[in-house]
Amino acid sequence: MKKVMKWMAIVMCAVMLLAMLPVMAFAQEDVVDAQENAQEIWNIWGEAMAVEEAASEYDFQGATDDAEFVPHLTAYLLEDQSAAKGNVIVLSGGGDRMRSNPGEGIPCCEWLNSIGYNAYLLDYRVQPYESVDATLDVQRAVRYLKYYAEEKGIGAIDHIAAMGFSAGAMHVYAESIMLAGDITPDSIYPDYICDDIDKMDASVGVVVCVYAAGSTHDTAGAAVDIADPVLILSEEDPNYPQSWPAFFFAGASGHFASGFCVTAYLALNPVTECELHMYGGINGPFAMGYNYAGSDQMIDQLETFLDVEFGHRDRSNKEKQ
Repeated sequence: MKKVMKWMAIVMCAVMLLAMLPVMAFAQEDVVDAQENAQEIWNIWGEAMAVEEAASEYDFQGATDDAEFVPHLTAYLLEDQSAAKGNVIVLSGGGDRMRSNPGEGIPCCEWLNSIGYNAYLLDYRVQPYESVDATLDVQRAVRYLKYYAEEKGIGAIDHIAAMGFSAGAMHVYAESIMLAGDITPDSIYPDYICDDIDKMDASVGVVVCVYAAGSTHDTAGAAVDIADPVLILSEEDPNYPQSWPAFFFAGASGHFASGFCVTAYLALNPVTECELHMYGGINGPFAMGYNYAGSDQMIDQLETFLDVEFGHRDRSNKEKQ
């Protein structure tokens, strides 16, 4: 990393947290073949996940998960993988305290299926785990899909996007700028022993952030400044992809991460394909955009963006091919 800058944090609104519904944790020890069921559960870490030693003494009282929780993907696979346009890893929001899957992640995955994309809901680690652990879960999920793609018959594996809401969006963004390429978890937790999955490229092709909120971290866990493009695309560092398109959605008034999204957009726009969409009159989480006038355009805008970046529409007129 070239620079480690000041702490960048955006305070979460109480309204947003109240609107988000926690979900039950699910622990799954075995990797399951998704061909048997379109919504199988995949344990992305196996027997040993990257975590600090002190995690064995974490207090889980009142937490969303218990000590037995393991990060996992729920696979929403299309019936015909030869027709898949791409693959999208989805993270719900929840302020790193919970995961708002019913209102955000699940509807998003179902919608992605409806427009021709495989979707994968990532149940990542939340408090009492460190924030960087959730970002590592995103990195591992990307590598997991690439590693098992042939075995599971996953189509269009060369097209992978990561999409998040609120805190989930922050982890998607952080993974893309700090933990992409060949960076491995032992750069954060030296005692972690890397496996064959960790050898995969952790880069994604498209990043989608919906009212992103939180802070990003470098590989040492220190906060970094998202406004510094050097942290995002560096010609001198082979660990970073040369470009990845990014799409940002936020509320134009009040909270809902307009600050984070605008700052990130301004940093990325000079160096890669980037779009920012702001919706007025929003005073709560808008999830897939169904509840607020204007934000309901998000699904059409996002479908167009994904299709264009993955080569399913002509870039000049954005018509479906």
